[in-house]
Amino acid sequence: MRTANKSIRILVAEDHDVSRFILSKCMNRPDWIVEFVRSGREAVNHAAQNKYDLVMLDIELPDFNGYQVAQLIRSTPDKQISNIPIIAMTGHSSNADIAKAMRAGMNGHLNKPFNGDQLNNCIQTIMNNVTASENRSPVEPDLKFLLEVASGDTDFMCTFIGLFLKEIPENLDKLLDAINQNDWESTRSLSHKMKSSLLYAGLKEQHALAARIERAAAGRERFDGIRNDFNELKNGCTSSYEGLRASLLLLQNQTNHESRKGIPD
Repeated sequence: MRTANKSIRILVAEDHDVSRFILSKCMNRPDWIVEFVRSGREAVNHAAQNKYDLVMLDIELPDFNGYQVAQLIRSTPDKQISNIPIIAMTGHSSNADIAKAMRAGMNGHLNKPFNGDQLNNCIQTIMNNVTASENRSPVEPDLKFLLEVASGDTDFMCTFIGLFLKEIPENLDKLLDAINQNDWESTRSLSHKMKSSLLYAGLKEQHALAARIERAAAGRERFDGIRNDFNELKNGCTSSYEGLRASLLLLQNQTNHESRKGIPD
């Protein structure tokens, strides 16, 4: 885990000389160790061979563009590499551009031209989120309510958990798209759709967050607050998957054991 006082190592992929010159000035800090590369291919190779705390990608790079680089990093089998926080740097800042960056696996978005304060704020926010995520305990699902609804039917519970593990990540992606597009109705509808599944899975805090997003979208409140609640919702859901998979395996083993009871030796 990275401590608060430790320097952070940053890889910056930028092929434009003027932008590199300005970035080198803005990033001249004792607690930042910054390395520059000029192409997407170099960015992928450096990320695979070195331990970085953060990657910053210009979108319009030679060979691989920033979106492709992010996707290649995210698809790396080594989790230490695939989980590196990534910031997009681009002159395009529409909601569609931001949504595209998020879908490619980016954690943040800097609109060119940006100053040193904007750069610092973006990096600090990303790194604080990483630290909070590292310190967050896994969310343990409470399946008591699902057990009541299922009346002890383990096949029913297995089917539900399997559906949950498939549909919730998909719905979270759709919800993020709706939020990034400032689509009030889709945001309200999708968060409403997720609520009951979260409750049955015993994720009470995430159920409350989905309900809060639904109310905020219905009332046309600011999307900044909705985005914060979405991040908490997604982090909580993601932290629950391992526990749900373990519960699913346990239930499946129990079902198999019970089905073998009536089979003579």
